[in-house]
Amino acid sequence: QNLDPHTQGKGFSLRDLQWFAACCAAFVVIYLAARWQWAKCKLPKIRCWILTCVNSVVTPLLSFRSLFRIVNNKWEYEPVVGGSTSSRFCTVFFMAYLACELVVGTVDYRKQVSLVMGYVHHASYLALSLHLLHENRTNILAMTLLEELPTLILACDRLGGVGKALE
Repeated sequence: QNLDPHTQGKGFSLRDLQWFAACCAAFVVIYLAARWQWAKCKLPKIRCWILTCVNSVVTPLLSFRSLFRIVNNKWEYEPVVGGSTSSRFCTVFFMAYLACELVVGTVDYRKQVSLVMGYVHHASYLALSLHLLHENRTNILAMTLLEELPTLILACDRLGGVGKALE
């Protein structure tokens, strides 16, 4: 089994695990820094949007490379169903977000994470992402993560409530 993410082989690589760990660490550090910055904000309804906002900024930016690659290849089957280093990183970043959202949500704002829209939704996307990563078919997921842009608008609106909550 070929574990090199640069090939069409299947499997996971040590680099995938390193990326995942680094992304999770970054998400936790960003969350803790934002939580510390807004220490007076006691509203978990607002804090629960911090990680979502970070994900909604980064994943669409990462997805542009896969989208461009696919459009540039005239939507040919092979580039769409394959994987690349950039699309693997995008997928791993998204997986780290999903995992961190579940863990941080369970610990810090449990009432904001519902069974269906939290645990089932995130676990389903984690399973799909894991499968696509294993099969080296990450281009399609990376391309569709552009759809996180509307979530960014929601997150910015919710986080805009920090000023009101501090008053």
